[in-house]
Amino acid sequence: MRFRLFPVGAPFWRLAIAAAVFELQGVAAWNAAQARPRLPNHGSAVAAARAMVQTANQQQRAVRTSLATCQRDIAALKGRLATTEQNLSQAQRQRSSMLAALLNNKHNTLLGPLVKVATKRLNDLQTRKAQQEIDLSALEGRQAQLKGKLAQTQHAAQQGARALKQALAAPPPTAAPKPKSPPPAPNPPSKAAHAAPSAKTSRTAPRQAIPHTTPPAHADTMPNPGHGLRPGSALVPVHGRLRSTWHSATPDGPSQGISYVTPRNSLVLAPCAGKVVFAAPFNFYGNTIILDCGQSMHFVLAGLGTISADKNDPTVRGESIGAMGEGRTTLFVQLRHGDSPINPAPWLERGGRPQP
Repeated sequence: MRFRLFPVGAPFWRLAIAAAVFELQGVAAWNAAQARPRLPNHGSAVAAARAMVQTANQQQRAVRTSLATCQRDIAALKGRLATTEQNLSQAQRQRSSMLAALLNNKHNTLLGPLVKVATKRLNDLQTRKAQQEIDLSALEGRQAQLKGKLAQTQHAAQQGARALKQALAAPPPTAAPKPKSPPPAPNPPSKAAHAAPSAKTSRTAPRQAIPHTTPPAHADTMPNPGHGLRPGSALVPVHGRLRSTWHSATPDGPSQGISYVTPRNSLVLAPCAGKVVFAAPFNFYGNTIILDCGQSMHFVLAGLGTISADKNDPTVRGESIGAMGEGRTTLFVQLRHGDSPINPAPWLERGGRPQP
């Protein structure tokens, strides 16, 4: 089984990181707006409503830019995938014809090496196609998220426009009449008694531009990946016997992860709290789950018999996300930091479950 997953340069990880930063900035801006003092004067209400509209419009422009970039990447990737499929079909025909010729002429010593070359090219094309398919799936998922985010920012802009209209239509506060003669100097308690009704009036005035509300809907639906990993904090995802370790020799070169031989129907557990970014069959790797643990750390689990988690599902460390199949099964575990695979062993906890 081949386990050289995800070569360096996959574009959707960088898109996901940029999107997460943008969304966190949006939440921070909302919290900052909620924390501002609610001044009773008319000018501050108009200014707050205008700031609300400006923030929503800025978010719309940022989302539209990200969405356009994502759509261009999808179109380009579909073109490369179509080319790969054509080359793959041609390579399959060439190898089939070589095999037929070799069967008809077993004494031809030139055909054997050519068949090996054709087989290697066919395998390389299959790996490339599989990688492009998973990249395309991730980009299409990101596109759907951005479309949802765009609808939310449009709704926020409409709310801001209504608040601004109401603030501009509200009459300014009426100035208190100036007394004809200076009143006697009040003592401090009289000042407090005079100020209290005024403050109460400002709190209950109907022309407030930003009423007490809960955060907008999009704040509750922001992606919520995990908080990253610390050495020894990740759970070994399955019970089993260690089959290969990091950089152990394989037919394709040094292993880019670790693998376990598992008992039949063993549960596969989430190694960290985070979010599922991919959950589907992945070519000859079998059922595959990619889990975003936060801070650019991703676990790749390949070779499951069944998957019980869906794409975009949040996960809790140790919860079941799938199971192994019947008979002798192998789970491949890869840990990636950004675009690069790293040794998972130092990040997995010690004791209770198998360890490299």
